[in-house]
Amino acid sequence: MRGRKRKGKSRTLCDQEALCPMFQFHTRRYIVCEGVIPDTKCESVFGTEEQKDVQYKAFCCGKWQNCEIYRAIYANQYAEED
Repeated sequence: MRGRKRKGKSRTLCDQEALCPMFQFHTRRYIVCEGVIPDTKCESVFGTEEQKDVQYKAFCCGKWQNCEIYRAIYANQYAEED
């Protein structure tokens, strides 16, 4: 898997907590992951920072295998490699 590419936009300081291999970075209201299509990114925009934090803690830092974004990326980019 490609894993984390971290360059570009400013990031919050807690990127190190993320365990998901698709996670790239997050900002106040955004979570950015590897994209479903090769060489793209998937950007999730939340209404509030609190909503983003719930998603980030539950999936990026927790049960990332259960995240719908992770599963879509994996199915489209990596499932054939297994």
